[in-house]
Amino acid sequence: MTDKKKQPESRRTEDLSPAELRAQIEEDKKKVSRSTVFLFAALIAIIVICIAWFVANTRVNVTTGAISAQDSTLFELASVGSRTEAESGHLVDANKKNLLTVGNEENYKTYYDMQTQTEVTKEQTYHVGTADLAWYLQSANGVVSPGASGKLEFYIIPKVKNLKNVTVKLNVAAYGKANNNGTIEETNDEALKRLIKGHILLFQNLDDQKGYSNWLTPADDGKYTFTVSAANSKAFTQNVPYKVTVYWIWPKYFRNYIYTQKSTQEDLFGNSPDKPTYDKLLAYVNNQRTLTSSTLFYKAGNEPNITGDINNSMDDTLLSTCSQYYDDADEYIGTKAGYLYVRAEAEGATSNG
Repeated sequence: MTDKKKQPESRRTEDLSPAELRAQIEEDKKKVSRSTVFLFAALIAIIVICIAWFVANTRVNVTTGAISAQDSTLFELASVGSRTEAESGHLVDANKKNLLTVGNEENYKTYYDMQTQTEVTKEQTYHVGTADLAWYLQSANGVVSPGASGKLEFYIIPKVKNLKNVTVKLNVAAYGKANNNGTIEETNDEALKRLIKGHILLFQNLDDQKGYSNWLTPADDGKYTFTVSAANSKAFTQNVPYKVTVYWIWPKYFRNYIYTQKSTQEDLFGNSPDKPTYDKLLAYVNNQRTLTSSTLFYKAGNEPNITGDINNSMDDTLLSTCSQYYDDADEYIGTKAGYLYVRAEAEGATSNG
C-alpha cells in the first residue's frame, strides 16, 4: 500500500535530488487528477459551510427544529456578511421546516475583537433576528474539500449591563444533496455523522509559530462547547458587538495531524506547536485505530484495525496504512455529503448568576 499523500518528515522538497523531485511532481499530478475526479463525482464543489446563529436568551432550547426561548434576553448573536438566499428556502429540518430566516439588520460603529482584545472603529451592518441567522463561510478557493480551511466569525451583542460570559455550543452536521423539490435534509448516515467529527476540526487560535491551538473537541452529545468571557472578570459593555472567531480546517493529508511543518506541508502545527493541543490531538488520533468506530479512518471492507503507536517517528508502513484509511474516509464524506452545516446554541451568565 503506497502513501499517496505523504512526504517523509526527514525529506523536504529542497532536499530531493532532481530525479526524486521529478518523481514527486509526477506523483502530485496523479494525486491532483484523482482529487479532481473525486470533486466532480461527489459534487463537492457545491458543499458549503453554512452557520446558523440563534438569538440567545439565558437559555435556548432546540426542539424538533424550533427555537424556544426562556427568560429575558441577555444578548444577541449576530453575523456580518452576505446572506444565503438559495439555502434559506431549501435547507430544512426533519419536520420540513426552514432552518434559516432573514432576521433584522442593525448598524454599529465599533466592535470589540475578543482575539486581539482591542476595540475596532468600523461601522458595519449586523444581521440579528428572533429565530436564527445564517451566512456562507467558504474557503479561499470557493469550495470545501480536503485541504480547505477558513474561519467562523460571529458577534455577541450584550443587551444587559451585567453579562459576564456566554457558553456557545457548535454542532457540525452533514446534509444530503437536494432532492426533487429542492429541499436539503440532514443525513441519517451514522458513518458520515461520525467521520465529519474527525475531519472537520475547530480551533480557537491560529498563528504562524504555533499553527492551530486550543482545539475544540466534541463532547458526548457531539457538540463543540466553549465559553466566551468578558476581560478581567468584568462584565461585557451593553450594546457593543464582541467579535468571536473560530478557525476550521479539513486537513488534506493524514500526516497533517502528526507533523509540524505548517508552512511547507500544510500541517496543523508550526515549528513551535502548542504542546497541550498537540498532545491532545495525538492522543485522539491513537484512539481512532479501531476502524468500526473511528471518526478519522474509514473501513471499506474487511481491513484489519490499525496497530502500532502513531507519532512523528512511526515507520513508513504505518503512515501509509493510516493515510489510506484517512483517504477512504475523505472519499466517503465527499460521496455522501451534499452540504456541511454548523448550528449553534448559546446561554449566558450574569454577574448576579
